[in-house]
Amino acid sequence: MPNFVLPLGYSAIFLFIIGKFNFFIVPGISIRKMQILFCIKIFVGMIITYLGFYHFRNLDMVGYFESSQKLFHLSTTQPIQFFKIMVGIENYDAVVFLNGVPGWYTYPWDMGLNDNRIILRMNTLISFLSTGNPFVHALFFCFFAMTGIIQVLKVSAIYLSKNAIQIALYGMLFLPGILCWTS
Repeated sequence: MPNFVLPLGYSAIFLFIIGKFNFFIVPGISIRKMQILFCIKIFVGMIITYLGFYHFRNLDMVGYFESSQKLFHLSTTQPIQFFKIMVGIENYDAVVFLNGVPGWYTYPWDMGLNDNRIILRMNTLISFLSTGNPFVHALFFCFFAMTGIIQVLKVSAIYLSKNAIQIALYGMLFLPGILCWTS
C-alpha cells in the first residue's frame, strides 16, 4: 500500500504557497477557487500515479521515475560523477553508466538535446525531497503544470473578460488530455 503521509505534507505546503503568493492571483478567480482546482488536479494525479505504479507498469511516468532513481542513487555512490551528469558533462564513465539508464539515450544518433533528459533530471532532483515516493513526484509535476496554466491565464487575462478567463481556466484544467497528462 502506498505511503500518502509525505504527499499530504507537500500538498499542504503547495496549497499554502498558492494562498500566499501574488503569482497565483488571476483576475476574476479567487484564491480559494484556485486551491480547490489544484486539489482536483492532485486527486487526478494521485489516481493516475496509483494506476501507473500498481496496475499498468508500462506508463512513461514509471519509466522516468525508475530511471531517475538510478541517477539519484549515483549521487550517494559517486557524487562527482552525479554532478557532472546533472550539469551535462559526459565522459566515458558517464556514458557507460547512462547506457544502463533507460530513456537517457533514446536513439543511437541522439547525442544532443533530448526532452527525456530534462524530465529525468527533474525527477532526480525531486528525489532528494521525495524519499523515493512516486506520489511526491506526481504532486510536484501537478504543481508545475498548475503554475504553467496560471501563467498562461495571466498573459491571456489582458485580452479576455473575467467570464472568459474562468472558461479558459476550466478548459485548461478539465479537458481530459490536459487534466490527465499534466497531472
